[in-house]
Amino acid sequence: MDLDISLDYNIYCFDIFDTILTRTVAPEYVKKIWAKEMKDYFEISILSEDIYKLRSRIETELCHKNLEEGNDLEFRLDCLYDIMYDKLNLGSLVDQADFKRTLYALELEIEKRVQEPCYDIVAFIKRLKKDEKKVICISDFYTSVDFIRNLFEYHGILEYVDEIYVSSQYLLTKRSGRLYDIVLPKLGETLAKIVMIGDNAVSDHEIPLMKGIAAYHLDRTEKFNFYNNFMKEKEINVRVGLYQIYDKVNRDLYEDITFALYNFIQKLYRKLQQKKVKHVFFLSREGEFLKKLFDSYQANRRV
Repeated sequence: MDLDISLDYNIYCFDIFDTILTRTVAPEYVKKIWAKEMKDYFEISILSEDIYKLRSRIETELCHKNLEEGNDLEFRLDCLYDIMYDKLNLGSLVDQADFKRTLYALELEIEKRVQEPCYDIVAFIKRLKKDEKKVICISDFYTSVDFIRNLFEYHGILEYVDEIYVSSQYLLTKRSGRLYDIVLPKLGETLAKIVMIGDNAVSDHEIPLMKGIAAYHLDRTEKFNFYNNFMKEKEINVRVGLYQIYDKVNRDLYEDITFALYNFIQKLYRKLQQKKVKHVFFLSREGEFLKKLFDSYQANRRV
């Protein structure tokens, strides 16, 4: 993408998701992966889909509670984890602090797994830093600033970003304009020398213009279309893919052991994850086949 953005500003503010970073799955599907891995890690008896629905319900309740208290429709991730701990009655299985640390680590690891940088924007940011411009990130997101820093460090971006502001810090959002009211005075620059760059036509373009700063809207229509179609296509592709595999195999030879092997690999992965094992060795001729199954399972955990 050819970014026709003036280099005459002193401070360049960027949205984060679908501006600097993008995902290879629909954003909401990240939470479905998280629910599945949470279920596996803690060996929770209820369905992962029910864990996902519980999370969605708690998010909504937290947002409306914060709205009633004079904030915006936003929530903090650690509050979500606290309530989930109580709702799932996990007190006899795991300490609450350990539970929250594990969920945070899962959330972070999954986000890293399904993300990739928007290389056009990253290249532009690097150019700005060479010109000694200030780069600020402003995002409507429920995680902490440290969470975002960790993502940026993973993608090799952190050194190019001067400051990060996230709506969960203040429970105020860009979409309402109230997060800008917090951030802009902190930048110590005249409004005419600040520009906002992002993919959302309202929170990254219309609202900044109303606040008196310049704004540049990134057209991510193609990506939004991908997200909108992802969930439906994923469901269809998984079902068709399983039937295709099942039709190709010699059922007389493999039908009885397929699910047993899958169950073994799944349990092995879960135990290694719980014990935080990073390296595993498969020995003997039989081990070679099990390694292939394990590698395949691990490679497909993101979906």
